[in-house]
Amino acid sequence: MFVTPIILGLTAVILAWALGFMPTIWGVLASVSLVGFIGLRVKFWLREGQRMKQDGYLPPYPTIFGRVFQKFFTSALAWFTVGKVVTVNRHYARIKARVAVVPTHQRGCDFMVMGSALPDAFRHLGSMTFMFGVNTEEEIDKAGPVLPAISAFGGLFPVRSNRGKPTSGGGDLVVDAMARVLATKSRRSTRLFAFPTGDLQVDQQVPQEDRYRTGNVRAMQRARDEYKVPASEIYFLPVLMRYIEDPNKASLFTKLVRKTVMKGFRVWPQRVRGVMYKWTFSKVIVVFGKPVCLTELPEDPRAATNVIREKHLELVAQADMAEANL
Repeated sequence: MFVTPIILGLTAVILAWALGFMPTIWGVLASVSLVGFIGLRVKFWLREGQRMKQDGYLPPYPTIFGRVFQKFFTSALAWFTVGKVVTVNRHYARIKARVAVVPTHQRGCDFMVMGSALPDAFRHLGSMTFMFGVNTEEEIDKAGPVLPAISAFGGLFPVRSNRGKPTSGGGDLVVDAMARVLATKSRRSTRLFAFPTGDLQVDQQVPQEDRYRTGNVRAMQRARDEYKVPASEIYFLPVLMRYIEDPNKASLFTKLVRKTVMKGFRVWPQRVRGVMYKWTFSKVIVVFGKPVCLTELPEDPRAATNVIREKHLELVAQADMAEANL
């Protein structure tokens, strides 16, 4: 168990000597300890990444380094891929509670945008193929260990799914993992981030009721019923995203890069249900709605999920206003 970290630590010491540094015995011990600790942590997260192949597996709560990494990584990717993220009512996202964040889902880069827009780190339920960097579920066992380890380290956890619906009969296990996220004991506010539709809505309209999945509501109810979290502490946070693809509304920086360095800067090609799209991003608007407490929702999961859709519809006017002001 300790062989690899010790070898890494001794390698660091030998390299220091080779570069002309003469470490003391305490320096040697410190170097071996530090590099050994890092080696153990890397080994730990690599193992956690492989465990995510199990339906419903929830990696440990991310450390402060994992949360910082998640925030930096998603924000950087959002900037490079989309550009400026314009937020509306961001103060709603600062609620001190256990929150299921339920955004609309229009583009493959929504995850990055939400990471940039949210003020806190989150646990994200996403597609297993995405987290393992493969195209089909059959390729998951052949995937490399790095991407799933990074996903686990950053607080993500996966589901085997097709267009938002679990494919291997593990739906109940996934709901239980989501409930355990909401029941997590933490000094910070708990954020569970899962798309309520699962599948992309490429026309950027709010989908019909039958496109919404009940998983978020069932997880909230299970956190209350099985994990004894008071219903008054559980909320859902509606979020609507609106991508601005008009090149004329791009920033001066974006226009300059497209004309001088990279014509395809902030252009996102993606195949959705057999159709290849090519989106040219200028900005994205993220509108947060007022959080809704579980106590305010109907007990029937489908009726409660319809409330999520209604809240999305209410945010459309605010997105229109924000777009008009760009």
